[in-house]
Amino acid sequence: MRERLILRLFDELKKGNKISREKFCSENAISERTFYRYMSAIRDYLITEQRGCVIVYDKEDESYFMEEL
Repeated sequence: MRERLILRLFDELKKGNKISREKFCSENAISERTFYRYMSAIRDYLITEQRGCVIVYDKEDESYFMEEL
């Protein structure tokens, strides 16, 4: 399940979709702490393998998205 959810998050980010932490956690029955760990794994991957992309948090609509540098 862990890998599937991380890949799902990554796929949604790559598509340009915004991800709400609260909504993703409730839809997948995971804690916010787990969500943060998953996002950290994706950030680590981006740093080592996908240079030029970062995950950004939008405070206005409380969502995450991927941005190219």
